Formats: sequence, C-alpha cells, structure tokens
Amino acid sequence: MSSCLQSIGHFHLLHSANISKQRIDLVRFRSENKPPPYLNRRDQKRMLVMVGILCLTVFAIQHAKKPSTWYWLTGRPDQTTTVGPSRDDIDYTVRKEVGDVDLKPGEFIAVASDPELPTIESPKTETSDAEYDVQVPKSDIGPVRDNTVNIRRSELKGYAKLLGKTNEVPLSYLERAARRDVAYTVLMIESEKYRGELITVEGEVAIVMESPSYLEGNVEKVYDIFIRNIDSGENYYWFKCTEIPEGLPNPADDDVRDPIRVRLTGYFFKRAGYASQGGLSIAPLLIAKRARWFRPVTMQQQNNKAIPYILGFVITLATFIGLMVFTMRRGERKFQRDHLKRLTEAPKEALTALDGVQVSTMSEFFDSLDESDSTTHKAASAQGTPEGGATE
Repeated sequence: MSSCLQSIGHFHLLHSANISKQRIDLVRFRSENKPPPYLNRRDQKRMLVMVGILCLTVFAIQHAKKPSTWYWLTGRPDQTTTVGPSRDDIDYTVRKEVGDVDLKPGEFIAVASDPELPTIESPKTETSDAEYDVQVPKSDIGPVRDNTVNIRRSELKGYAKLLGKTNEVPLSYLERAARRDVAYTVLMIESEKYRGELITVEGEVAIVMESPSYLEGNVEKVYDIFIRNIDSGENYYWFKCTEIPEGLPNPADDDVRDPIRVRLTGYFFKRAGYASQGGLSIAPLLIAKRARWFRPVTMQQQNNKAIPYILGFVITLATFIGLMVFTMRRGERKFQRDHLKRLTEAPKEALTALDGVQVSTMSEFFDSLDESDSTTHKAASAQGTPEGGATE
C-alpha cells in the first residue's frame, strides 16, 4: 500500500509540474516583449487635448464670474458715479431773504419789461458741429444763491440763458458734451464748481408736473421732473425740461406700478428749495431739454430674446463635447486594434507548442487515478504480495 501511495504521489507531482510548465509556456511570451510605450505621440496628443480642455474650463469659469458677462441677459445695472463726500456734509437748510417773494412750485416772476432778459430762440436746423456751442460761461448765468426756494427774481436771467441753450442745441450734442461722473453729494457740496456744467443723470421718475415758463419766446411751458437713483438715495434731482417723451406716465397716477426709468442731460443751475410733504427740502436743479425714457421690457420679451443665444450656446457645447468623446473613443478603438492586439497576441511558436499538449478535466484526472490504483492492486495480488505489505 505504501508503494501505491508513493506512486500516486509521484504521478500527481509529475502531472502538476507538467500543467505548471504548460502555464509558464502560455504566459512566457508576455515577458519577452517590451512594455507599452505610454509616452508615444498619440498619448501625448491626448494628454495635450485634456490639458487644453482644462484650461478652457478655467477660462470659462473666470469669464462667467464677471457680472458684465451676463449683461446681455439681465441688462446693465444702474450706473454708479464716483465716490464723493458723505451725505452728512450736505446743507439742506432753506434760506429765506428779506424782500424775496416765495414762489410756489411751478411759479416764477415774469419781468417782461426788463430789456436785458433774453428771448428764447427757436432751435437751429443746421447739423454742423461748428454751429453749436454747448458751453455757458458762469458770467452769463449771473448771480445765483443756493438753498433758496425756487428761482429768485435776480436769477431769472441766468435761468433763461440756460433754458434757451437747451432749446437751441440738439439733445445728441448735449449728451456727448455732458459729464457722467459727478456724484450727488459732490454736486450738492461743490455747487459753485459745477454751476453751468452739463451733467447726465439716470434714475426713476418720482414726480412729473407741467408749469408755465414765464419767459419770453417760443417756450411757453416747462416740465418739472423729479428723479432719484442709488446715488441720491431718498433725495431727488430736480430737472426743468422743455420737452418730455410722448406717453411718459406720471408716477402720481394710481395705474402706474412699474418704475419709470429716464436719462436726463442738463445744465446745473443751483441748489433749489421745494415744498414737500415733510416741509421744505433741497434738490439740485438742472435745466434740460428732453428726457430719454427707457420703456419697460417685459421679462417674457427678455427671455424670448435670450432663447436663441442660450440654445446656440448649448448646441455648440454639446457638439464640442460629442466630437471630443467620438475622437477619444475612436483613438481607443484604433489603439486596441493595432497596438494592444499586437502586444497581447501569443507568438506562433507558443501556439504551435500547444498543439501536442493533452488537456484533461478534473473528473478525467480522478478517473485516471482510480484506474491506476486498481491496476496497481491487481498487479500486487498477482505477485502474491499481501495487501498493505512492503516489498524489499
């Protein structure tokens, strides 16, 4: 029995060694080839493409975080002017002088017999730049006293001069020559410095009133427009205009709910007092020609205008991503078909050596062991060796 077990052990070891040798022969070809060239030109191109996509993504993030990038969708915000002094430095005290007559809002003293009072002329029809002089010397404005109610008698000449200039010069020339960097606080504190200067202001209309001009000429009435913006806060700019846009609503009407945004360009005249619900208050008074009204655009109209841009961006981005994925997949398939197949394919010598190898299953292996055991037992019985005995 001992010899039988030794024979079985030797057979098992030989069979295992034979199978191991076959496996070694099968995988030996892998170590005979060089490792894949990961830094070949194709891989370098793919890495460069990935780096380019990363740079493009970073650039898009940096560009998208800027508020100005989305102005085409949301519109421009209110224009802010240069930072000036604090509003606490503004003097809102209304001065009353002895002998002056207080006028109600929209009322003026007409001095028809004053020979020095200029007549407001009709607007010119020429379009040459040389025909228009938008500058008004301070000497032509005359004496002006700030923080007084409305327009005083001694200020009518300067008021008529500025009103006539706005009526004479086209609005486009006034807007091009105007300043946009004068803050509300600066205008209220440094009034003397900016008197007679053309200034452009944007804001929301609070009050619109019509009043007679009380001046000689073809301007029979003026429009008092009070506006405010982020720069002025709860305070107002006071504009006297010779014209207003057709259909401009009055915020005092109950049916006006949406804010009325306008842009006005006018000559700064003075800090004028006016009557309000809380008493007398002060506002910068500017003489203008006409307000430009930014008619409200509904959100639906804005969305409709933005839809083509959004769709175009989405389609372009999807097309770009699709092309990138297709190119990368195509490169992977080509690499698998050409290089990977060549690297993993077994040599012909190894395949030829496997033709004579007999492969058996586990059941066949154990069956062969049973047959070998029975053959050995029969041979031992035929020689007269007792079962379990040992041979010398």
